[in-house]
Amino acid sequence: MDENNVSNSISFTVTDINEQALTITYTSSDSSLISSSGITFSGDRVSSSGGVYTVTTSSESSSITLTITPESNQSGTCTITITITITVTDPDGMTATSPFTLTVTDVMNAPTLATTAQTSGNEMSFTCTTNVSTSVSISVNKFFI
Repeated sequence: MDENNVSNSISFTVTDINEQALTITYTSSDSSLISSSGITFSGDRVSSSGGVYTVTTSSESSSITLTITPESNQSGTCTITITITITVTDPDGMTATSPFTLTVTDVMNAPTLATTAQTSGNEMSFTCTTNVSTSVSISVNKFFI
């Protein structure tokens, strides 16, 4: 996915034959790229309380949609691990884990150039801003005020 964009919806299903509530936990290997607030789940049987998502399940599949939003102007690769854990204690500890890797592609944004003020005589100062650490060259031949 490209930086500064929201992912396409990623759909998956969960089923619990014991019809117990499931809790979705998740982690990102690089929180500067994908923070916990950039990972959201939705669906007919999904509810949330803060950063905790709960799925009310039945013996039939429940559809869940995952949406991921990277941090602004960040790119790179990270692994997101989503764990769906049954919150009711049972002898088997019943959990399922499904990690996947997400690559956020850097998008080159054009630099911006703005005049800040005329300092004195025919001199003028400029501010140039880029989203990456690169050198910027500015040349002014002649201008008259």
